[in-house]
Amino acid sequence: MNARLIKTDHPADHTLGFVIEVDEPFEFRAGQSCDLTLVNPPHEDGKGSTRTFSITSAPNEAPRLMFATRQTGSAFKRSLEDGPLGMAIEVDGPWGSFVLHDDAARPAVLLAGGIGITPFRSMIKDAVERRLAHAITLLYSNRTQSSAAFFSDFVTWSHVKRNFTFVPTLTDPPADGITVTFAGRSSSRAIGDAMATWVLSKKGKASNVLLVHSSSFPTLGDVKDGFEGRYKALCSACKETVLDEPATAIGKDLPQNVAAKLRSDSSINYVVAEEGNMLLGLPEALKAAGINVPVIGQYPSETSIQYLKDGSIVKAIVMTQQVDSMFQATDALARAFAGQDFQADQPASPTWIVTPSPAARASSTIGCTVR
Repeated sequence: MNARLIKTDHPADHTLGFVIEVDEPFEFRAGQSCDLTLVNPPHEDGKGSTRTFSITSAPNEAPRLMFATRQTGSAFKRSLEDGPLGMAIEVDGPWGSFVLHDDAARPAVLLAGGIGITPFRSMIKDAVERRLAHAITLLYSNRTQSSAAFFSDFVTWSHVKRNFTFVPTLTDPPADGITVTFAGRSSSRAIGDAMATWVLSKKGKASNVLLVHSSSFPTLGDVKDGFEGRYKALCSACKETVLDEPATAIGKDLPQNVAAKLRSDSSINYVVAEEGNMLLGLPEALKAAGINVPVIGQYPSETSIQYLKDGSIVKAIVMTQQVDSMFQATDALARAFAGQDFQADQPASPTWIVTPSPAARASSTIGCTVR
């Protein structure tokens, strides 16, 4: 089908972005690709005038399609940059099955480096715009932030979509910067501490906990340490069973595994889910099994907040207060400029516990009980 070039830009260092408009309706799934052939390109070489690109825009933007590519100096890419707007391009596709799975209960972890981000941008933008319930984590590696295409988009979407987590990594960070850690290990331990305090406030010396853990996530080791340290300090005789689940079980087999453990030990009277996505599907699985054991988790998502609103077995969700991180960052930077000492590992922020009552009043913001 016929298309024309309507825009070019540079979404990152040494990166060319370009938008084409197809002359007829074009349907595709986020993550798919297509073949582009330049008609009468200004530059040619022995590699020909056809290339395959992942579509970077969301499906609802069609028939306008956006793409991005590293600038390598090839005749094809120089033609895109030097060619006039309106340049004719032939489009074949869409192709491929590299798309976001349909099962919203299964979390998605996306790993990208450099320009390999292009299909993921399409998936995430589509998930944000259609308000998909999928929990998505993007790990995006680049040498520097200026070389990371669409970096600001992902930062923005991580604030818009509560169950989208953006984890950028830089292999060549600026040498003249400062390093300060916010919401680090101390915050993870504080979350575990708050979970233990909550359970003991509800069950007292009769507490018998199923701690749902995953050794696949190193940071959960600190949550576990924080929980067990507080739990045993306040009630040395209280019982605890640890269910260590692989990352692949989250959103899939984990709810049934928790139900099976509770059926095998009816004395367990509280479930502590160390990671937020461990709650996905858990109330439904326990209800189907006829089990009415209360649950506490961490970090709210749209799904877990709905569990609270619905009056399910999820009774509380713990998180550290994030708003003060911007003030900690500003303070550390000001101290660095003034030549004063600053804490490279910032202390844990205050802990918030989201409960059913404020969750029922929440709309775009989440009401919280502050501990």
